[in-house]
Amino acid sequence: MVDDSAKSGLAKRIQVRQIKQTMEKTVAESKNQDKSYGEAVIEYLRDNGQIICISDDNAFIDLLREVVCTRLKMPTGCLTISSNADMLLHTVRQMISTKNAPLLLIEQTLRNRDMTYLLRQLKNGFPELWIIIVTHETNKQRFVLLHESGVDNCIVKPIGVQALLEKIALVAVDEDQEEALDIIDRDGFFLDKSRRVVIMRITYRQHRFDSSNVRQDRALSVVEQEVLHPLTGEPLRGLNIIKDASNMFLRLNDIVRGEFTGRIVYKRTEVVENTDTDEKRLKFLYTWLTKHQRRMISYSDEFFANVSKVLSGYLFEPDNAETFDSMRDLYQEVCTRFSYIQQARRVRILEDICQRTFKGARITYRQMMREAVDLLNELKFEIVNFFPALVDDIIECVEKILRDRYLRRNYLD
Repeated sequence: MVDDSAKSGLAKRIQVRQIKQTMEKTVAESKNQDKSYGEAVIEYLRDNGQIICISDDNAFIDLLREVVCTRLKMPTGCLTISSNADMLLHTVRQMISTKNAPLLLIEQTLRNRDMTYLLRQLKNGFPELWIIIVTHETNKQRFVLLHESGVDNCIVKPIGVQALLEKIALVAVDEDQEEALDIIDRDGFFLDKSRRVVIMRITYRQHRFDSSNVRQDRALSVVEQEVLHPLTGEPLRGLNIIKDASNMFLRLNDIVRGEFTGRIVYKRTEVVENTDTDEKRLKFLYTWLTKHQRRMISYSDEFFANVSKVLSGYLFEPDNAETFDSMRDLYQEVCTRFSYIQQARRVRILEDICQRTFKGARITYRQMMREAVDLLNELKFEIVNFFPALVDDIIECVEKILRDRYLRRNYLD
């Protein structure tokens, strides 16, 4: 006679094997559907589709908003974001009653509360609701349990843009990228020529995250961009379609001149269209500076000098003083954001020196000390005006240098 424990162990092995086969089958099927999946998602959003994101992870929210609103050029109205699940039931009921097709992205654990029971209730009440759960877990049995609760798919964090773009892989090429458009058109890589839409595959590298980094890096960098042929899948390399620095600078020029047409979400609460008034330009600038803060802190001195020239020419132009007086709070918000970036660039140099790197070159301990002292001498009169968080970063950098055992042993003690 076989004992109960043996039966239980055999049953578990059979179940795990079945789960593995199911997941392998799903992966195989998804590979065959890659080309059509991105198109299906964008058509879904255009056909009354709505994405509801319930998350308290700001990095994930920013990433999702960038993909849906910026890269895919979808209207902001198709994306609803909240860090609180209390009104979720009401939101879903309202969307379904207005003939919308909601897709729910929700954290598995939100504010130390497991969402699995809530998801089961939602799925029972609204079978047409598609649910994708965002989690840190990869356990297969947990994955099966989530599916039994009504979850249709799962995103495992940390996640990069690449993982999201495997699901939403269509990108609209900016109309001012004339050279890239000519190459894509010549070789037949357009999926939809009238909308300048291409299929893109972007490879990202995950780096070690450092919370004390003044650049506030999300620890991701682009390794490769490839435009895929819609019929053959052949990759077209060598084009910079996303986050091109020259395009970024051109957009800034258009904003300050009032020639930029488009829409942004100001402070996640207000949709602002076009830049035909100074108030709209300031709101666009605040959003632009917030979005590109990390990149601007890291860019070259030459690039930042051009950005500063454009911004200073608009923000500190005497002819604009009277106009800005009528919207003083908004104007101060933009100037404060700009000042933070200027100060953070100085602190970033000190952070690089701490790593024994200066202007991209590796330096000795003696050079590290000399450059650090020179920079601190420059900052000693300015630091009183620095933001408190940046002052803390400066102190931490100096203490890190002074704690170095090799430096203490050979140069200080």
